[in-house]
Amino acid sequence: MTKIACHECDLLINLPAITEGQRANCPRCNHLLCANPHNGMERSLACAIAGIAFLVLANIFPFLAFQAKGREQVMTLLQSSLDLYRNNSEILAAFVLMFIIIAPTILLCSYIWILGPLVLKGKRAKGPIGSVILFFKPLPGVWQKYF
Repeated sequence: MTKIACHECDLLINLPAITEGQRANCPRCNHLLCANPHNGMERSLACAIAGIAFLVLANIFPFLAFQAKGREQVMTLLQSSLDLYRNNSEILAAFVLMFIIIAPTILLCSYIWILGPLVLKGKRAKGPIGSVILFFKPLPGVWQKYF
């Protein structure tokens, strides 16, 4: 049991361990203290994989198009960063590249790296998802206490 304070009424509560699907509410004000939703890690892994797919699509397709006098200029996210760099806006180009392409990619890949083995619990998935999880599998021995 852990002791926590309610965020609404400051009542000190001995919080028992909750199982999957349970919620803990404050007995005084009925404010939600914590929840353990059904398939929480599986949902998070699915959102991370979908985020990678949408990030790839966002970087492949053009997001900006200029058209003037019959001439059309189409630009992707990576091209916009490169054009900013060519036009002497190096700092802005670095920010665009870092916060629109690199940081989300690292964040989503780290989610898959961590959640993949935890969801599979040491089992190997079959099909295309198995090869995706094996690609992001952490070093042996690091996650053994969780399996």
